[in-house]
Amino acid sequence: MRVALLEVDHWHVGMYVDALRDVDGVEIAAVSNAEYDIARSWGERVGCTAYGSASDLLDRERPDFVFAFAPHYRMFELARLLVDREQPFAMEKPMSLDAAELAPLVGRIESSGMFAGVAFVRRMGGYGGALLRMRAELGAIHQFQGRFIGGPLQRYIDDGCPWVLRREHAGGGCMINFGTHFIDLFLQLVREPVTRVFCQTSNRLHGETVEDLASVFLRTDSGALATLESGYLVPAEPKEDTIAVSAEHAYVGNEGNKWGGPTFAFRDGRTVKWPEREPDYADYVGDVVRRFRAGEPPIADVASMVDVLACVNAAYASAESGEPTAPRAYRT
Repeated sequence: MRVALLEVDHWHVGMYVDALRDVDGVEIAAVSNAEYDIARSWGERVGCTAYGSASDLLDRERPDFVFAFAPHYRMFELARLLVDREQPFAMEKPMSLDAAELAPLVGRIESSGMFAGVAFVRRMGGYGGALLRMRAELGAIHQFQGRFIGGPLQRYIDDGCPWVLRREHAGGGCMINFGTHFIDLFLQLVREPVTRVFCQTSNRLHGETVEDLASVFLRTDSGALATLESGYLVPAEPKEDTIAVSAEHAYVGNEGNKWGGPTFAFRDGRTVKWPEREPDYADYVGDVVRRFRAGEPPIADVASMVDVLACVNAAYASAESGEPTAPRAYRT
């Protein structure tokens, strides 16, 4: 199976490379990046051909599968190229800065039957995987609380991705980076649209154009609530990463500074403790390859990304206006 990595100007690329090296029968055939020096550097590290254009790579290499990256503001152009060619792929989030731009690709993907996944890795393991596996036992979700406070912005510069600090290139800060995972988990748990969003952001700590702290409140028509906080606040590891869920049949919480295994305290007196296990990119990459080979759909599809991005767009609009905002609905 010949795999290509497209637009490798992203801090997660190294984790994908390490993971792919451990998957039987997979060869990293080529890499691309609009800034050719970045592609050449990765090509030398991986031992494969480097291209300055994703289109040229696809024309010449004809890979079986693509893992796609890119700075956020260039992601949609790349996603559209892959859909135009019906090239099977998995892409990093958020795939676009605007849900309205991304939404039309969903129907084309579904009509073609092509494999098109998005890297919501928290569905794989840790508390996210545990919550989704136990979903049937929880009953109605009343409240979801998530808090992810990561390290300083300097780490993105050190990883060669200074675009993360520029709002026009990243689309935002910690919310579009970290908060998307929580929004996705909330939507997967409640299984209904978010109809109201309120958000406040701050960049007081680092003074960059992107926020380093975001507090987001989501509500559904049935009354399910989410309170989500993300930030670039801690000076170094360990990060803060906690959740709490109040549901009809259980209360769920985790402790720790990683993706701690949650405890399910059921209202009938039972307690279920999941082991602590970080959702690993090796698990995600291996799952993508397995599903593609088996003809199965991805663990997270582009339609899910549209739903999450609609909430992100509404949250930033709310932060700017100071008023609650209704996310635009792209699916009926």
